Amino acid sequence: MYPKNLSLRNLLLIVIFIILPFSFVSAQDDTYVIPDNPEGADPEMVIATIGDTTITLEEFFQRVRYERFLRFNLLNTVVDQAGPEILILDDPANQLAPQIAQFLENIADAQSFGQQVYRSMVLERMYHREAEIRGLEIEECAINQNWVSVLNDPSLQTGECEFAEGFEAARQSFIDRAMMFSGMTEEQVVSNVRVLSEFDAVFNALGDEVELPDVDTITTSHIRVAEEETAQTAMDALDAGEEWYSVMFQYTEDAGVIGGGGALPPLQRGATVAEFDAAIFDPANEPGDILGPIETQFGFHIIEIQEQRSGRRVSHILFTSEDEANVAVQLLNDDNVDFGALAAQYSADLTTRDGGGDLGYLVPNNTLMPDAFNEAVFAAEVGQVLGPIETERGFHVAVVTEANGDEAAEVVARHILVDNGELAQELLDRINAGEDFATLANIYSLDGGGNAGDTLSIISQGQQSGAYSLEDMFEQFPALALGLRDVEQGDIVGPLNTQFGYFIVRIEETGTRPPTAEERNLAIQDYVDAWQVEQLEGGLVDETNIWREFIVFDPMPSDVSEALVDLDIFIERSRADAEEFRVANSIPNVLSRLTVPTPIIPDVEITPEVEATPEMEATPEMEATEPAEAEDSSDAEMTPEATPEATEAAG
Repeated sequence: MYPKNLSLRNLLLIVIFIILPFSFVSAQDDTYVIPDNPEGADPEMVIATIGDTTITLEEFFQRVRYERFLRFNLLNTVVDQAGPEILILDDPANQLAPQIAQFLENIADAQSFGQQVYRSMVLERMYHREAEIRGLEIEECAINQNWVSVLNDPSLQTGECEFAEGFEAARQSFIDRAMMFSGMTEEQVVSNVRVLSEFDAVFNALGDEVELPDVDTITTSHIRVAEEETAQTAMDALDAGEEWYSVMFQYTEDAGVIGGGGALPPLQRGATVAEFDAAIFDPANEPGDILGPIETQFGFHIIEIQEQRSGRRVSHILFTSEDEANVAVQLLNDDNVDFGALAAQYSADLTTRDGGGDLGYLVPNNTLMPDAFNEAVFAAEVGQVLGPIETERGFHVAVVTEANGDEAAEVVARHILVDNGELAQELLDRINAGEDFATLANIYSLDGGGNAGDTLSIISQGQQSGAYSLEDMFEQFPALALGLRDVEQGDIVGPLNTQFGYFIVRIEETGTRPPTAEERNLAIQDYVDAWQVEQLEGGLVDETNIWREFIVFDPMPSDVSEALVDLDIFIERSRADAEEFRVANSIPNVLSRLTVPTPIIPDVEITPEVEATPEMEATPEMEATEPAEAEDSSDAEMTPEATPEATEAAG
């Protein structure tokens, strides 16, 4: 992980690798002359100080050029691998066009890109200084792994710290070209990659300083209703001593709270795992018996036998015509032909034919066979050949091969499945003491039960259950989280009004859990960010804006590769657009566009208290004449005490 505001590193090692997932190749041009620096720029001018080190304007120019080369070089790799058509940015069929356009616009915005480069250089010096202070050893393996990332060629790494034969050549080729386009020395280019490992080392060292306590958790169940009046009714019932789950099952509106009471479908022999099968088909069982705990691969079961159904084992042969069925009946009755052999040769039921037509044990009213077939079978004697029996499937010839007698062929049961033997024994004891089987199944069973109002299970739609922290809950249910502060096991809180209705919550358990990996990562990131801010603002770093007056805009895409020549126009246009937007939204220009609204003066009709004289009446000529200004306005004075009489006297 890396500090989240290291924009250049993130852009280089994340965005680039999403857009440009191809290997590094060298561009064609091996000669390039770096343009002159901006006019008036003093290369030796210090634009930042970090401790006892400085960054000069010349170093800034070199780094901007390096970062531009790096990006255009990687973009050239894409063209070599995917074809020049991916640079047609206005082609709707080009799925990479939006990412590439955004990538180029970022480079073209000189001020924004310059800010990214400047801040990254400051942070690199800061992290390098910290690595030296802490005495952190930067292993060559880590540095080479970052070289593989910069070269964007995973094939160069063959093992954790093993690198391909062509690694050094690819590395040196990149260094040579980076020096040519940026003006850096080889030592500077190598340092740009080494610092990535220093970032990692300092980040990890800072992360080791973070100690997180265990997170407080609660496990709750709840009753949720839409109306406050209903919530209060449920709360009153609880206050009066009614059992929690009884009130919950009566009032709650959450789906899945009330399960099936542990109900299972009717079970025939062999339909379940061996231990369960042996338990429910024990000849000593009777309806109402409670069995268990029975341990299987799924956990521990408490089982209630509800019904035992006797059955008959039956075989059949299915024909498509009645004549064929009649011939088969005659052969079976008169010629003693083997039933299984006849079924294997002629039955149209492919699912039973290879087994000699054996249908297994059937019980009355089963859904496996049609009603007409079942009626005939359960009215027959063992060994009696039946048929033809006509159903919608065809014409059946059948024989009852075995009757259960007192043994059950099918059992109707329900069960409670839990994951530990102690809980299973506790539930068995509670059932034997008179507690309701279905209610306990709905509360505890992992199969055939409900979620018992488990708050986390309901909120996560069954993806999680049990304990949660109030911080986890706060994002979705702030009112619920606030209402559950400072609670203890056994407390019942509510009604709590939330955006999803009214909650009554019971605290089942309080506890703690270790921080999750995500929580620890966030805490480490916050700690590193705080350290970084402290370094930047604590006097160690002195930043300036001098660089903003002198930003280089080279190399261009076509300088790095002729294949990118069409992008020069896009880069220049994007640069102009960014500058135009910046100027238009500068503070002076924004203020210049502000207008002061003209006050609206309402028309007021003044009715004089004195009677108008003919001399005072306006003439058309007077109406068309603008009122004359007073010869000496300084002598004019209006006071709140002025009256019509005073005005007349002044006249």
